[in-house]
Amino acid sequence: MRPFRRLTVSAVAAAIALVGFAAAESPAAQAAPKRLVRIDYCDSIYADKPITQQRAETSELSMTCLINKVRVDAGAPPLRLETVYAANGGSVYQTPLWKAATGHATRAVALKWWIPDPVNDPEGKKTHIDPETGSNPTTRIKGAGYCPNGTWAIAENTFTSAGMGQQFPPTPRGVVTWWATDPYHWPTLINPTYREHRIAILPGSADPNATGDPSGTFVENLGSCT
Repeated sequence: MRPFRRLTVSAVAAAIALVGFAAAESPAAQAAPKRLVRIDYCDSIYADKPITQQRAETSELSMTCLINKVRVDAGAPPLRLETVYAANGGSVYQTPLWKAATGHATRAVALKWWIPDPVNDPEGKKTHIDPETGSNPTTRIKGAGYCPNGTWAIAENTFTSAGMGQQFPPTPRGVVTWWATDPYHWPTLINPTYREHRIAILPGSADPNATGDPSGTFVENLGSCT
């Protein structure tokens, strides 16, 4: 809630069909330039869909698009998704920032200790401290192997929500809108120091008192490594 300072037989048949189709293409069609289709993940079809109705990867791309619009409007550079490469040159999905965020979100949904306390904890700092292990954003992110040899800066944003009939539902836009309008999240969201991030997106609420369906819990880990 608050920032820390959140591919049988059928396959062979299909291959044969594809070969036949390619052979039937006219020379003009074969010579035509191939056009890449750019997907606008800020579009409502992604941004306003409950996270339980689309893949977490899609929701993460939508949230990244929306966050970067906010950052660019504020004069900050856009965030990239943290990229790590395997020995064979392929990209790794489960990066350190993703691992730390997912681990924390998973425990939050299981333990449900994110209880809003606007009087004693208006910044929601308790959402960043695991009540059983005592872990915090720094210990989790560095423990996951982020920036082992460079100069680093890290931060965390958290959010949980239940039900669609409210101002900040568990959709990509609902989460980003709350972070962008909350005075404690806004500075972290647009901080130019951070250049990459990953977002854990899990179904289920981290608030034991939350009611409504669907529900979702979100942990964004931001970082820079130079």
